[in-house]
Amino acid sequence: ISINISVAACTPVQYHATHLAPLINNNQSINQSIANHYCKMSTPETATTTAAPATATAATTPSPSPGPWVDENRYMEEPFPLVNDLDDRPAVRDLIEQHKEKIQKVRTNLEQDPLYDPIKHDALWIMRYILSHKKVDKATTAAKKFILYRKQKQLDEADIRDDPPGLNCKVEGVRKWWACNDNDALIFCHPDQDRGVVMFLKLKGIDQNKVAQIQDDEWPFWYFMEWMFQVLDATTRRTGRLTKGIRFVDLGAFSLRQNNRECINRNAKNARECQDHYPQMLASVYVIHVIAIFQGAYRLIKPLLPKRFVEKLNIINPVKNKKEKALLLKHISEENLPIRFGGLFEEWPYPSHG
Repeated sequence: ISINISVAACTPVQYHATHLAPLINNNQSINQSIANHYCKMSTPETATTTAAPATATAATTPSPSPGPWVDENRYMEEPFPLVNDLDDRPAVRDLIEQHKEKIQKVRTNLEQDPLYDPIKHDALWIMRYILSHKKVDKATTAAKKFILYRKQKQLDEADIRDDPPGLNCKVEGVRKWWACNDNDALIFCHPDQDRGVVMFLKLKGIDQNKVAQIQDDEWPFWYFMEWMFQVLDATTRRTGRLTKGIRFVDLGAFSLRQNNRECINRNAKNARECQDHYPQMLASVYVIHVIAIFQGAYRLIKPLLPKRFVEKLNIINPVKNKKEKALLLKHISEENLPIRFGGLFEEWPYPSHG
């Protein structure tokens, strides 16, 4: 069960260029599926040339627009007020001021990369890698990999926020994945526009045997990641607060007999390889309907687990426990929280964003 929590929920929920680069080089169906829909892709001949080196003050100056999904790029201005007493999202400008020296060092390193663009790869973009990797050299390496990944897949060319992952998504690989599962097995939404993305995962509803039959070049987790990144990045830049997403993992009625080793291995590989690409996107994972024996075992080993892991993973019963419900209200309003999680929102399946 613990494996499936991190794998099927894609807890890091991030994707790495080293996995997709060979597929992109040898099989164009991934890029083509996007190109057929958005028709906004540039060719290698029209790719952006090397930008002029950034000035020393650029690390604390917002760029005009790093991507078509950015409506307002005001992250260095006065941040939006916190939505309630539980909201503890830091102001982006404060984080940038705190890490400005490391940000500038990473920027200097990136200037040597022919794909570096000071508008796309601004202080906020760099800061995410500093927060996740701490050290300048590790942050630089991760950032360079993501720059290459985005160029290969031309992810900076399209705003996909209004085309969320789902059965009606215009990307074929995403639709194939959804057709394998129940309609409420995985839901992506953005219920509170000034807060983060919410993902609902019901393991019982995923047919791993069918999902395992999807070809590697159509495996859709790259799209899940990019959609969440664009929504969270736009929200962060508009509100001036570092905004992350949360995951709900429902283990109700799930059986280990549903496991498919091929599906698990591919998901695990994605989860491992994508950790560098989309940093600072996940706030917490909330697991519900956990059998008593597993919940008891987790409490026993919890003191032995890494602090970062414990802070991300929460096994809760928000319907019966008011304190555990309060954890959720940090990220989503009670009006938008589904009844099954202790809230007031009645509709289910939850309506997708867009």
